[in-house]
Amino acid sequence: MKDDRRHRYDGACHDSRVVDMEAVLSPESGRIAFGKVRSNRGAPRCDSVTVEELEAVFPAQWAELGRSIKAGTYRPHPLRRVEIPKADGGVRKLGIPSVMDRVVQQALAQALATIFEPRFSPSSFAYRPGRSAIDAVKSIQARLRHDDGFSALHLDIRSFFDSVDHGLVRDHLSGQPVTAEVLDLVDVSIRCGVLEKGLVRSSAAGIPQGSPLSPLLANVVLDSFDRWLTRRHVAFARYADDLLLLVPSLAEGRRLIEEAADFLSRVLRLELNKEKTRLGHWSRASFLGFGFRADAAGGVRRCVSPESLAACRAEVENLAAANGGGPERAIVETRRFLSGWTAYYRHTEFAEDIREPYAVARDRVRMCRWAAWESAENRQRELICLGIDPESAAAAAREIPPPLPLLRCAMPDESFRGHGLADPLAPAWPGEPGRQAAARMEYGGSIPRSTSHARIRWGDSLLWFLRRLFRSRLLRVRLETCRSRRGFLPRPSAIGIEIGGFCFRFRL
Repeated sequence: MKDDRRHRYDGACHDSRVVDMEAVLSPESGRIAFGKVRSNRGAPRCDSVTVEELEAVFPAQWAELGRSIKAGTYRPHPLRRVEIPKADGGVRKLGIPSVMDRVVQQALAQALATIFEPRFSPSSFAYRPGRSAIDAVKSIQARLRHDDGFSALHLDIRSFFDSVDHGLVRDHLSGQPVTAEVLDLVDVSIRCGVLEKGLVRSSAAGIPQGSPLSPLLANVVLDSFDRWLTRRHVAFARYADDLLLLVPSLAEGRRLIEEAADFLSRVLRLELNKEKTRLGHWSRASFLGFGFRADAAGGVRRCVSPESLAACRAEVENLAAANGGGPERAIVETRRFLSGWTAYYRHTEFAEDIREPYAVARDRVRMCRWAAWESAENRQRELICLGIDPESAAAAAREIPPPLPLLRCAMPDESFRGHGLADPLAPAWPGEPGRQAAARMEYGGSIPRSTSHARIRWGDSLLWFLRRLFRSRLLRVRLETCRSRRGFLPRPSAIGIEIGGFCFRFRL
């Protein structure tokens, strides 16, 4: 039985290493795999076992798990289904293994990577050490700088991770120096099923997104497609199932679409999504959220694609509009989103791409604060406290829609620095009040305001201070009355003044 399952290794590999169970289940391999799983800080599966709980007993658990794998009794837990909304309206289905199963799959990926990593195409960038998405974008940009006469072809494989054939995965692995026991362990890991609505659904095809082993298997399956494109002398970059090709003409691009669809269907049993496949000039291409734009000198520079900017603006507006915690909550949620967005798109070569989302976020927070003030009286008072002269504040308090230019003057960009929403590319002010006041934008709208710096009259300030004091209930005045001598109307007898916790009574 064991001879029938023996891997088909034809000796074509120049590397003498063979991936066997000893390489996967060694204590050193388990220690490294657990360290990577712990650093990823993944959520627990439905068994609720966390990385911290497993850490104390991991050596004993790893040894016990190794014995069950060698005995053939190991069965991974079903995956926990997590759905993440996509920009196009669909959902991306993730399958989250248990912590111990993640360690096993990470150890498998480490051992298999020693064989496959040196063989992958230089144009493959996903899930590889020392390579990232921005490296894939830069490779396309370098080719365009050398020759900008190309058209861009963006290929989209329909539901790649959900459509990978399990038999095809074994076929790609069995021709390499991998033992049959390791192949069986890979089979068990990708066929473990998914827990959905309390029921375990078997997986007839697909490799789960969220598994440490799936990225390597995706590269193994698509490596034959990379070699096919290389033989055709096509310049391309691939990040997982996202491919951008540079073709010399539109006619060549259309012909390549048909041939690629035939190759994917016939060899890899995958389907090309022709509805999402795009062919056009390279300046209209979008790859991994980035685009390319010609500068004044005729060079090619990378930028954030218009689709990514539009999605960012929509997300910022939703965070500010749909947040029920007021402006401060909107600031926290918007800052958290923009910090992650900026960390990815900081490689753009156009400063406006980074500044624009922050400007949109500041405007949304200003409008959120305006809505929180609710009444015209509150708005007038707050505008005066923010440095707007009383005449302009009184005229603006009843404006519909909110007077955004005046709000920009009352709440300048620099005032958002402490909240993390100021211009990320602007230097910080040295803290001088005069310079911060000078940084306020001039308001050129229909609401009148003085050309000089707005000053608050002391009478207005005293009036607003007294109103705030009475509304805060820190100061309360009580009038005591008694019956008049004739018994018709009450007359005042004393005045009581409460300040905080103290009470003073004055008889009349």
